Amino acid sequence: MNKVETIYLKDYKTPEFSVKTCDLVFELFEEHTQVTNLMHIVKADKNSKDLVLNSIDLELIEMYLNDKKLDESRYVIEDESLKVLDVGDEFKLIIINKIYPQLNSELEGLYKSGNIFCTQNEPEGFRRITPYLDRPDVMAVFKTTIVASREKYPILLSNGNPEANFRLDDGRHGMTWFDPYPKPSYLFALVAGDLGVVQDKFVTASGKYVRMNIYTDKGNESKCIHAMKSHGE
Repeated sequence: MNKVETIYLKDYKTPEFSVKTCDLVFELFEEHTQVTNLMHIVKADKNSKDLVLNSIDLELIEMYLNDKKLDESRYVIEDESLKVLDVGDEFKLIIINKIYPQLNSELEGLYKSGNIFCTQNEPEGFRRITPYLDRPDVMAVFKTTIVASREKYPILLSNGNPEANFRLDDGRHGMTWFDPYPKPSYLFALVAGDLGVVQDKFVTASGKYVRMNIYTDKGNESKCIHAMKSHGE
């Protein structure tokens, strides 16, 4: 576990860049997970030349700036950061990296608990998933696509609302979630596994029909019935 650094209000500096959107694709395998991260980034401080992203224990595969692949002369990898050199005022950055959730004993970022993939990103776990401006004052709109084995991981969950689902010929399937409200990275969540579910429906005061699902370990569904009934109280 990394030592937590205390940051005082007198030392606070506003972020030099903002992330407008973050589109993520997780390909979950038993040996590793590949993460593709497409960000729309805008420079807030015009005097800033380089983009510094938080990054811990990530295996970089490749990176693209405005669809142009970057060679090693355009970025610097340090212990806990990835610096992209000489960026513009507004740009698209694609980062593809590999992580190993089954070996993650920090219980931060993406890890496996039994046969379930899950995340813990508060306060600074997201930097163990993909290079990012991992701080609470950077708010982005997230879209997340999860791809995994249909048999082992039939339930694929993330932030927001389900937008699409699909099947692949190799026995895998995928689910896309879209969260339209800007959020900091520490609120990002992902779960994939063979889970039990308690289902119900709810009609709002305006007449809108809402489906409600509570997911849990199989065998614990009965323990969630009270929580589901409480939504109308």
